[in-house]
Amino acid sequence: MVRMVPPATWSRLDEHDVDAAVALARCFMRCGDFGQAVQVAEAVVDGPTPPVWSERFIALGAMLLSVYRERGDLLRARIWGAQLQQAAERVGTASAQMTALRARALLAVEEGREAEAVGLAEQALALCPAEAGVAVRVWAVMAWAEVVLAVWPTRASQCQARLLSLQQDMRGVDAQGQQAELACLLARAELLGGRVEQAAKHLQAIAARAETLPPLLRLGYHLLAGQVIAALEQPESARRVIDQVRQQLEGEPATRHSSQGWRLAAQVLAELGQVDDSVAAYQRALERTGL
Repeated sequence: MVRMVPPATWSRLDEHDVDAAVALARCFMRCGDFGQAVQVAEAVVDGPTPPVWSERFIALGAMLLSVYRERGDLLRARIWGAQLQQAAERVGTASAQMTALRARALLAVEEGREAEAVGLAEQALALCPAEAGVAVRVWAVMAWAEVVLAVWPTRASQCQARLLSLQQDMRGVDAQGQQAELACLLARAELLGGRVEQAAKHLQAIAARAETLPPLLRLGYHLLAGQVIAALEQPESARRVIDQVRQQLEGEPATRHSSQGWRLAAQVLAELGQVDDSVAAYQRALERTGL
C-alpha cells in the first residue's frame, strides 16, 4: 500500500527531486487514487512557491494533466494544458514543448477533437531535433502514431511505414520496453490496415517476454493478441487470451483506461459470438466509468 507524503514536503523539493514526484503521482494514478496523485503533483507545480519551470517540472505537469484526463476532469485538464504549453514555451527546449504537446494531444483524443489531436501530435513530432538520438526519435514517432491510430485509422499505412523505419533504427539498441511498445503499435497499424498475418508476426516477436512487460503494456499486448487471433479465425485461442485479459482487468482500479480495456474485450467477445460474455464485459466498462 502506498503511503501519502505530506504536501509540504513536496513543495520543498528542488528540481532534482521532481522525478520522484512524477513516479509517486504515477503510482497513485496506477492504483486508481486520483486524489492523492493530484495532491502530489499540484503541491509541486501549484504550491506556495511557484516552480522555476524546467523539463523536469514540465514532465510533472504533463503527469498532472494525464491524471485530470484519466479521472474525467476534462475542463480542468484543458485549462491546465494551456498553462502547461505556455510554461513549456518559456522553458524553450524541444523536449519540454514536445512533452506538453503530446499531453494535450491525448486530451484532445479523449474529448473527440480529432483534427486538433493530430495537429498537436504533428507539431510535437516536427520539434524532434534531426540530431536526436534513437530513444528520443522513437518516443516522438510512437507518440505521434498513438494519436493518429486512435483517431484516423485510415492513415494506418502511413503509421506502419514510419514505425517500420523506426524499427530498423532500433536494431541492436538495448531498449526492450520501447521495442515492445513499438511492436504493439506496429501490430495495431497492421491490423487496422487489414494485414492480420503481419500483425501476428509483430506480436510473436515479443511473445516470449510479454509477461515481463509493465502492467499497462502487458494488458495492451494481450488485448491486441485477442483481436489478432480472432481475426485469424482461431476462436478457441482468442477466447483463452480474452479470458486472461478479463482476469487482469478485474484486478485493475476503476479508471478510464480499464474501462477502455473492457470495451475492447467486449468487442472481441462479440466477434467470437459470445453474446452473454460480451454484454457482461460492456457492463463492466460502464461500471468503470461510474455509470
